[in-house]
Amino acid sequence: MGQDEQRRRNYGVFTARYGNLYTARQLLQLFDRACGTFAPVDSQWEQDGGFVDPYRPFIELIPFPSVAALREVREEHFAAVRRMFETLDVFIFTLGLTEAWRNRIDGAVYPVCPGGHVGRFDPDQHQFVNFTVTEVGADLIDARGLFREHKGLCYQEIFDALHYNVLGSRLIAERFCRSRLGHAGGGAG
Repeated sequence: MGQDEQRRRNYGVFTARYGNLYTARQLLQLFDRACGTFAPVDSQWEQDGGFVDPYRPFIELIPFPSVAALREVREEHFAAVRRMFETLDVFIFTLGLTEAWRNRIDGAVYPVCPGGHVGRFDPDQHQFVNFTVTEVGADLIDARGLFREHKGLCYQEIFDALHYNVLGSRLIAERFCRSRLGHAGGGAG
């Protein structure tokens, strides 16, 4: 495959072709799926006569022709994820979103709303979630634990700094929004 084709198919864009990871929960679930400790009930979505990976819906230009083809590429992806976690020296994960769509049955978090561009939305199966400061903090602590298991204690300082800076900002924003500041009767300070 040539360089242009590789770029179009997201090789070299993400370390292990995982697509966008918007939340700490997605990061944890990626690791668990790659290690075989979490197998979401939603394993593929039908799309345009083929199949897409619900957790990497835009990683390929066109849907996979069969579930077997999707699974083969997914296993290559999982091997790359495991290799990444086992061999990396530095891992930078930028927290951006606290909201996501997840499966009501098993809690699997999607990078996109099912049915938005791919898949099919089912209100009995899919729900919107906005993770709390406590949930994001717990996910980061769990992620730190996974790094410790696979790389030792060298990530302590990085995660502590990330945890404080990001969650501190999130906590401030959450408290601000709930305080009704700026409304009549509200006050600054």
